[in-house]
Amino acid sequence: MATSFKKILCPIDLDVNATEALDRAALVARQSDSELVLVLHVIPVALNPQDAPLYADLYKPREAEAREKMSELARKHLAGLRHDVVAEVGDPAAVIVDFAERLPADLLVMPTHRRRLSRLLFGSVAETVMREVRCPVLTVKSLTTDPHAVAQWMTAAPTVVAPNDTLAAARKLMDEGDFRSLPVVGARQLVGIITDRDLRSSVRDPEKKIVDQVMIQEVISVAPDASIFKTSRLLADRKIGSVPVLDNGKIVGIISTQDLLRALAEIR
Repeated sequence: MATSFKKILCPIDLDVNATEALDRAALVARQSDSELVLVLHVIPVALNPQDAPLYADLYKPREAEAREKMSELARKHLAGLRHDVVAEVGDPAAVIVDFAERLPADLLVMPTHRRRLSRLLFGSVAETVMREVRCPVLTVKSLTTDPHAVAQWMTAAPTVVAPNDTLAAARKLMDEGDFRSLPVVGARQLVGIITDRDLRSSVRDPEKKIVDQVMIQEVISVAPDASIFKTSRLLADRKIGSVPVLDNGKIVGIISTQDLLRALAEIR
């Protein structure tokens, strides 16, 4: 019998690796028919907020900012799943362990990384958490450490549709995730892509027409290690809003114009 993870806790550091942890949590949640994915971000402080309330008040604007970013990430990467977001101030490892106990979590999914100083901190947090929690822990490593690579900014394990899905089903997925395109996957292979423009041009009988009838079959794609600069130029030259990311012929992500703009803004 397959293991069922009804409540999944996903603590994230708000960097590019957060998306990979969220996408992995989403994949497990869908396979397990989970009841809840709780996304947690801890703002580290040296003092216990309960012992220093005035000190903790200084962090309230940061908590609000973190919740806003988390809500945006969760809406995009956990579309169709029941989820909640929580931002806390305190010792990251202690807060994560406490939430895992109180939920209680059946599975903990978290990124682990050791490249920069801030990520070294979160890497040590992951090690502490794995020693303390009772539930299984799934750690998610970044596909690449190159900040200029597509893999650092793409949406990993993207929402997809099948060729025989109805246009109504594709429209629902796009609306729920606020997507502008969806990869079309059949027999575990990328066979096309469908955009919101394709759906707008086929508004009649969306319950009867299927994706295969309107999808784009000649799909432009990039590799995970492709440069974000070259990918940006590719999207601009082809006048397209996103491209699937393929690794050895398998779809591992999708990257959009918005993702690339965010990447270029943060790197520069």
